[in-house]
Amino acid sequence: MLKKIIYIAGFLLLAGFPVPASAIIYSSVIDDLPLMHGMTEKPDDTLVFDKPGGRIVEVSAETPASEEEVRDFYAQVLPPLGWKSPKPFEYVRENEMLKMEFEKAGGETLVHFTLTPNSEGK
Repeated sequence: MLKKIIYIAGFLLLAGFPVPASAIIYSSVIDDLPLMHGMTEKPDDTLVFDKPGGRIVEVSAETPASEEEVRDFYAQVLPPLGWKSPKPFEYVRENEMLKMEFEKAGGETLVHFTLTPNSEGK
């Protein structure tokens, strides 16, 4: 019985530790955009365009998580990476703007990420 309690306590201790940064998976298209656990990029929905004023990138990813869970995840992980959120589903960092749009697709949440130059200069 004591052995069982020790195993359970050890598991609970390990479960409380944050995931190491090396375990985080990033977008293959937007190299500094972390992907939520269980999120899968859709390569066919990708557009990359470099121009003198900055890059324009569109990528979609699907997840079994709800829209609210996705919003909460990015509200937690993007600010430490330097992103500020002036509006819902919109993040600004230096000269770039990241927008997220959501739709439901066959029980999955489809997230469309669009990265553009920040025309507002914020």
